[in-house]
Amino acid sequence: EIPNGDTTVETSVTLTGTASKGQKVDVLDGAVSKGQPTADPTTGIWTLVVSGLSVAPHSFTAKALYGSGAVSAAWTLTVTALVAPTISSVKGSPSG
Repeated sequence: EIPNGDTTVETSVTLTGTASKGQKVDVLDGAVSKGQPTADPTTGIWTLVVSGLSVAPHSFTAKALYGSGAVSAAWTLTVTALVAPTISSVKGSPSG
């Protein structure tokens, strides 16, 4: 799990949330819709895989596509680039 406000190198994430049973939500990254999953008719749980995330901050919300269109609190994360390993020092053994 990627904690809210944390960073990751993953460019594909699975978002999970809850809504009214059998109802659709619009999952947004900022103002951009990433998909409209339907909440399970028994549990109310929905999931959505979001792929192709850019190296940047992201702020996900879920907006109800029913009732008054309530919006969830944001779940934020930052995708960072993978960093290649480096060697920062080489020292010889003492002679003697």
